[in-house]
Amino acid sequence: MRMPASEFLRRRGPWLSIALCLAWGLWGVGAGPAAAGSVAYFALGDSVASGYGLDDDGTACRRSTQAYPWLVAERLQATMAMEAFDLLACAGTTAAGLEGQVSDVLGRLSTGPTLVTLTVGANDFGWSDVFAFAQHLCTPDEGTFQDWAGGLAQSVEDHLVAQLGRLVAFPQVEVILTDYYNPTNASGAFWERLHPRCLFVEVYDRSEAVVHALNAAITGAWERLGSHGFVQVATVHEAFHGHEAPRLACGTAPPEVEDTWVQYPGDPDSTATPVGGDCFHPNRPAAERYAEAVAALVPPDLGRPLRLRVNDSNLSPGETLTLTATITPDAAPMVVDLYVALEFPDQRLEFLQADGRLSPEVEPYLRQWPVAPFRAELFRAPLTGAEPAGPYRWLATFTEPGAQTPVGTIAEAPFMITP
Repeated sequence: MRMPASEFLRRRGPWLSIALCLAWGLWGVGAGPAAAGSVAYFALGDSVASGYGLDDDGTACRRSTQAYPWLVAERLQATMAMEAFDLLACAGTTAAGLEGQVSDVLGRLSTGPTLVTLTVGANDFGWSDVFAFAQHLCTPDEGTFQDWAGGLAQSVEDHLVAQLGRLVAFPQVEVILTDYYNPTNASGAFWERLHPRCLFVEVYDRSEAVVHALNAAITGAWERLGSHGFVQVATVHEAFHGHEAPRLACGTAPPEVEDTWVQYPGDPDSTATPVGGDCFHPNRPAAERYAEAVAALVPPDLGRPLRLRVNDSNLSPGETLTLTATITPDAAPMVVDLYVALEFPDQRLEFLQADGRLSPEVEPYLRQWPVAPFRAELFRAPLTGAEPAGPYRWLATFTEPGAQTPVGTIAEAPFMITP
């Protein structure tokens, strides 16, 4: 944008004629619901994502149709068509070794919208090698422990930044990361049985510190990428408190087996080990919780070829308004005009121009544009407090070149300005 928000928001332009509103249909007060679209979905990561122990396939990757990505796919199919779905997550995968899964996704991209979910990082800390992990977890020196956890967290963050950067370099890709839960029974007895020096530290607190370091690395990678809306973090960590590995099988503290979200020895629904669960991997209720957290972040208009997103749905003076457009066209070539408009609280429209201006004249943002995958910030403005408070809405549509006949549905991104 090339002018302060207060200046353009005070401007007054003519109302659109009734004829134009009728011709454009949804360009008026009531934009209709988003049309269902087709998306591809790839699930990446480690054994938490692959479904280890959930009646998995017994291969090295231990993939299961009960894993949380399958549950996410079921939810997506309720509102949009699935062009493709593939569970690429594999037991043992580290952030340092994620490159192959990412390359697989990039080799199969179409021009249409692609969702990627990613759960990775626990294996970089060595959770799967319980004896080696216990030595680090229970080292007597707190500084040594902190250095170990902090160094691995930084490595995870760096590797995630590199691989996420490869993915979001393609505008049709959106990524949802997940954080991790702490499976440790609060008694710490599981680790105390493995290594005697675990008797002399607060082992549960140590395990919680490891998970916090890992989750901070995941969030840190997102922040280093710019905290973009097309990379999000689904959190499950807090929800798992009270549902850790159960007592008797994995420790001496609650929860009971009926409340656990972790597979445990003797678990009739787990195939993680010959005797059932391993006190680490998520069970079916946990997979459901992961799926809920991920699905809640999937944009409802993900399948649409034209989408708009504001940085915050509720803005106040001193904050900055940004508008990002994502275009994921169908495979068929198409040439269009692109119109982008801001609807004010009084339902007046002004049209965004390519130089950042807002004009009351009905002018396109782009003319005669051969549609291609595209994602960019179109608008940025600081709010000074002089803006009229109330509901606003960005609108955008393709039209036939040189005409104002919409092609497809109209994208919208509502937001509020509060005093």
